[in-house]
Amino acid sequence: AGAGLGALPRSRCAGFPMKLLNHLVLGLPTVGVARATPALPGVVLIPRSDPAVLGEALRSLADDPRRLTSLSEDARAWARDHARWEAASRPV
Repeated sequence: AGAGLGALPRSRCAGFPMKLLNHLVLGLPTVGVARATPALPGVVLIPRSDPAVLGEALRSLADDPRRLTSLSEDARAWARDHARWEAASRPV
């Protein structure tokens, strides 16, 4: 509940990462690996699952409160529009 940002360090994902959905609904900016994380508002993508790259991305966000606020607002807005039963039940 007190987190300021999140991370999805996995390098593969067979579907939509539910943890990411939880993060976006909470307005939690999230760093994820590009090939395993959808490019969505509130998400910062890194090129590979590497602890140094992930750490640098997290540190960069933690040091930029304005960007964190903007990403958080973007994440919440996306979730408000897409993470609802009505939206989820629409045919693709």
